[in-house]
Amino acid sequence: MHDVAVVGVPDDFLGERICAFTITRGDPRPGAADLRAFLRARGLATYKIPDCFTFVASFPQTAVGKTSRAQLRARLGATFTPRT
Repeated sequence: MHDVAVVGVPDDFLGERICAFTITRGDPRPGAADLRAFLRARGLATYKIPDCFTFVASFPQTAVGKTSRAQLRARLGATFTPRT
């Protein structure tokens, strides 16, 4: 893994869910199940593990060079479907 940006996604039941945008390097690249297993093995509480992993080549930047979380949320749009 190279870099991660985490954003909140609106959810009718919980109010908000977590989606992690990840930039990966190396081969083989880990999948969402691999990342969840890695986080569980490190002792991260279940409610802190992202509900969604989206793999991207780069993050959109703001005018001052920061990661634009607003653009990441917009990229998700209606494509995010929460796990039940």
